Amino acid sequence: MYDKLELGERIVSKRRIAEITQEELIERIGEENLSLSTLKRIEEGTGHLNLENILLIANAMGYKLKDLIENDSLRTILEKRYYDPDTEEEDNRKEIDYAVYRQQLFYPEPFKGSYFDYYPITTLLQFIVYLPLMDEEWLYHCLWLIEGDRFGGEEYVLDNLRMLFRTIPESKAKRYADYAAQKYTFEYYKEYHSKDITELDNEWMNSEQRRKELIEWHDEYVDIIERKWERVRNDNNRGAVKN
Repeated sequence: MYDKLELGERIVSKRRIAEITQEELIERIGEENLSLSTLKRIEEGTGHLNLENILLIANAMGYKLKDLIENDSLRTILEKRYYDPDTEEEDNRKEIDYAVYRQQLFYPEPFKGSYFDYYPITTLLQFIVYLPLMDEEWLYHCLWLIEGDRFGGEEYVLDNLRMLFRTIPESKAKRYADYAAQKYTFEYYKEYHSKDITELDNEWMNSEQRRKELIEWHDEYVDIIERKWERVRNDNNRGAVKN
């Protein structure tokens, strides 16, 4: 099982390395999100195990989730959320396995903090959303750079993806991708960021003009995908005829 005391000790160690007091940490997080008394209990190893709180603490100190918890620890947190006592053990295991893989692959970190303001593409989900809008030559060049320096580290990859993102021209399709990347990330974290997802939905869904704009953006986004797919099919057909 997960050792809450070990987590608390790791948070204290990381906080001291960052030279941040408990009060300063709470100021960064916002007392409306996490109280000082809760932070103290977490550091003492007596607080309730909560993924939201760990994410808030990690981001506020400039760390990532993986710096505070290991994969086994993440699994324990997700077990508390997804385990169903009325379900077969094997089905429970598969559901939790899927939740762990999904968390690590699509949503390694939430959209919070300057680190994620600087890098527009930090998850596989965001990359997939923006992929149809990327110029093929720039995409190949970016992937070639990443492949050519496998030891460049995470920031090297993110820097190249940021460069690739900046080649996407502003358009209705780009605005839809921005909306989708934000909405679907918040959708997964809505139990942690309910205010954010509610405001996002209200802004778009409760305004007739906003809804019309969103439909226009979506249609242009889909049109780009269809035109690229049609081009790929035509190229394949021409290749088949030559052969």
